[in-house]
Amino acid sequence: MGSLRDVLSPLTAWKHVIDTPVTIKQPIGREAADRYRGFHQNDIDKCIGCGSCEVICQNAAIDMIPVSEAKEGDSGLRPNIDYGRCCWCALCVDVCMTGSLTMSNEYTWVDADPDAFRFTPGVDPKPWDDLEKGYQREGDRMLTGRARPEMIELAPEVRIDNFDEIVAGYTREQAVLEADRCVECGLCVAACPAHMDIPDYIAAVREGDYDLGTQILYETNPFSEVCGRVCTHKCETACAAAHEGEPIAIRWLKRHIIDNVSEERRLEIVGTPKVVPSGKSVAVVGGGPSGLTAAYDLARMGHKVTVYDEQPKPGGMTRYGIPEYRLPYDALDRDIAVIRAQGVEIKSGVRVGRDVSLDQLRGESDAILLGIGLQLSRSARIPGSDAPGAEQAIDLLRRFTVGEDIPVPERVAVIGAGNVAMDIARTMARLQKQKYGRVSTTICARKDRSMFRADMEEVVESIEEDIGIVELRAPKEIMLHQDGPKKGRVQALRTWQVIPAWDDNGRFAPTYERDNVLIPADMIVEATGQQADVALLGPELTEALEWDRGWIRIDRMGRTSEPWLWASGDAVRGPDVINGVADGHRVAASINEALFEGLDEAKEAAAARARAVAPPAPVPLPQAPEPLRAHTLGNMTTIEEVLETVAEFGREAHSFYTDLIPKISKNIRWIVEDLARYELAQARRISELTRSRQMADHLKDAIHRPEADRRFFDAIQAPELGPHPDDQKVLQYALSRLQIAMEEYSELAAVTFPGPLHEVFSYLANEEARQKKELEVVYDEIVHTGSV
Repeated sequence: MGSLRDVLSPLTAWKHVIDTPVTIKQPIGREAADRYRGFHQNDIDKCIGCGSCEVICQNAAIDMIPVSEAKEGDSGLRPNIDYGRCCWCALCVDVCMTGSLTMSNEYTWVDADPDAFRFTPGVDPKPWDDLEKGYQREGDRMLTGRARPEMIELAPEVRIDNFDEIVAGYTREQAVLEADRCVECGLCVAACPAHMDIPDYIAAVREGDYDLGTQILYETNPFSEVCGRVCTHKCETACAAAHEGEPIAIRWLKRHIIDNVSEERRLEIVGTPKVVPSGKSVAVVGGGPSGLTAAYDLARMGHKVTVYDEQPKPGGMTRYGIPEYRLPYDALDRDIAVIRAQGVEIKSGVRVGRDVSLDQLRGESDAILLGIGLQLSRSARIPGSDAPGAEQAIDLLRRFTVGEDIPVPERVAVIGAGNVAMDIARTMARLQKQKYGRVSTTICARKDRSMFRADMEEVVESIEEDIGIVELRAPKEIMLHQDGPKKGRVQALRTWQVIPAWDDNGRFAPTYERDNVLIPADMIVEATGQQADVALLGPELTEALEWDRGWIRIDRMGRTSEPWLWASGDAVRGPDVINGVADGHRVAASINEALFEGLDEAKEAAAARARAVAPPAPVPLPQAPEPLRAHTLGNMTTIEEVLETVAEFGREAHSFYTDLIPKISKNIRWIVEDLARYELAQARRISELTRSRQMADHLKDAIHRPEADRRFFDAIQAPELGPHPDDQKVLQYALSRLQIAMEEYSELAAVTFPGPLHEVFSYLANEEARQKKELEVVYDEIVHTGSV
C-alpha cells in the first residue's frame, strides 16, 4: 500500500497554476563542428535556378520558386526549402552545378511560427547568411562529371589534303557518358533559338532509344542532321554544367542520334502528315534552312507548299557556303528528303524574277514567303579590289561546290575573321596542299582573336592546318605588279596596325598606325560581309517595303509591310542555320494563322475538316461562364504539340499555386498544396505520355488547336490577389482553371479517333471534373461556415 505522500504528491503541482510560464527562447547548445550540415546558404549571384537540387531531394523538401525575371542561362527560380522535410543529407549541395548552394554550421533556431521554417536561402535574410563555417562541395568533387569524353577526329596532317569529314562522332559508350552529365534543367531549351527539346533527346541517348530521339529532334528541327554538325550551339553557352566544367556536348549528342538511325528508318519515324488538305497554297522563295523549315511546318498543317530555288540543289548557303569537311552534302540531302516526304514540292534551278515573276506567284498562292539568303558578297572596296586575283569568298565557295575549276595560287591572303573567312582559308589550304604539297594561306583580321566572329574551334583547327592568322591588321590596299608578265595582277596586301578603341556606345572604333606592313599574296579573298539579292522584288515592291539598314523590316512573326508577303532567314536575321530554323517555325505559324484570320467561311471549312478527321465524341461536362470559355478549335497542329501545351499548363498551375502557399491563410493552405501536387502530377503524366512508344504513332495525328493561342491557359488571366489573398477568390480561381482544363480535354477527346488517345483525353477530362467537384464542396463550406 502506498504512503500518503504518494497520494498527495500530484496535487502539489497545482500550486504553480497561477505562475507565469517560462519559455526558453534559445536552446543551450555547443558550437557545431566546422563542417557541420546546418541551415542552407545560397549565393544568389551564382545560382542559375537549374533545379538540380529539387530533383535530387528524396524528401520533396525543395521547391523552385520565381524570385527574379528569367534570362539566358538563368531560370529566375531559386530553391525554397521546407525544414519540416529536410533531412540535412546535403545531396543538394553535392549536386549544385554552380557551387552556389552550401550549408552553414548553424543548427539551432527557435520560432513560434512553423511557417518560418520554410524559406528561400539567399533571398530571405537569416542570421547565418555570413557564416563561413559549414558544409560545401569539395573542390573538384561533383556528382556529375566535369569533362567531355574525347571524340575521335582526323589529325591535321591527315585531313589537310582532303575534304573528308573531320569529326567522327561519339561512340555509344562516349555518348552515354556525356548524356549522364546532363541534369535536365532545361536552361538550354530557352537558349536554343528553335527551343528544341534538348533534355528529352539527351535522355533518349542515355536510354539508347534512337527512334524516340529522332522523333523528338524532327518535331522541332527538320535540319537535325545539319545542326548535329554545324549548329552554332548557343544552347551550350547556357548549359548548367559549363559553370564548373565543360558544357554538355549537345550538338554532338544530336548528331549521335542521327548517325545511329538509317535514312529509311528516319523517314518512317517522322512519317508524313495525317491531315486533310486545307485548300490553301503557299509559295516559298528560297531553299535555305528558313524557307524549307517553314515549308515543312506548313505542309504538316495541311497546306500545299511549293519552294522555288535558283540553285541546282536546295539547301541555300548551307550547301553553297559550308565546305564538306564540316558538312557532308549527303547529310544535308537526308534532311531535305524528310522535308520532301511531308509533301513539299521543291523546284530547283528556278529564279523568281527571271523564270517566274513574283506577281505570277502572288496570283497562284494564298501567301508568299521570301526566304532568300545572303548569297552576294559585300566588298570592303579597298583600292585594287577589282584587279585580277582579287576574289570574293562566297563566290569562290559556291563555284567550288558546283564543281567549277577555281584558281589555286601558291600564296593566298584572306581578309576577315568570321566563319566564312575560316571556311575559304581552309578550303584554299587543302587545294594548295594537293597542288603544291604545302600550305601558304594567311588570314588578315582587324581584331584580336578574342573578338573574332568565327567559332573558336574553327580558329584552332585553322592554326593546326598551318594557316597563318595576322591579328590587329587592317587592309588598306591591294598592291599590284607594276611590270612583267604579272603586271596588273595581285602582288600583296598592304595593311596598317590596328589600335583597338571603342566609342561611347561600345562600338569598335579603332585608330591606326600607318606602318604599311605587306602580306605577300597571289590571290586576295575578301570575306568581309554578305548581302541578299533583292533584285527579284522589282523596283515597285522594293520601294513599298520597309527597310532597316539594308535588311527587310518584319514584325515579330515575320510579316512585312505588305500583308501578303512574309520574310525570314538570312535576309532579315543574318546567316545562322539554327536561327533560320527558328525563323521558319515562327513565320509558318504566322502564315497559317493569317490564312484563316477573319474568314468565316474558312473557319467553317476548318471545323468541317476537324469533323472529317474524327467523328465527335464529346465527354459531357458543364459549361463555364462566358468569360472563362476556352477558344474553339481552329488552326492545324499535332496531338504531340497540344500535349506539350497541356503539360505546360500543369507546370504553370503548379508554379502559381506554389508561389501562393506562403501568402494564403492556414485555413486553405492544405488545399492549395494539394492542388499544386495535383497539377504537377498531371504535367508529369502528360510528359510521360509523349515519350510512350505505345502512343508514338498517334502523336503525329493532326487536329485543330485553339485559334487565339497555343497555350489555352492564356484564356484565363491570373488575378491580382495581393499579399494576403482572400480564401474565396483563391478557390474561385482554382475552380475556373479546372473548368478550362475540363473543356480543353473534352475538345481534344472530340477530335481524336476512338482509341488510346481518345480514352486518355476522356480520362483527363473526367479527372478534372472529379477534382472540380471535390473543390466545389470545400468552397461551399467556406462560403457558408467560413472554414473547412
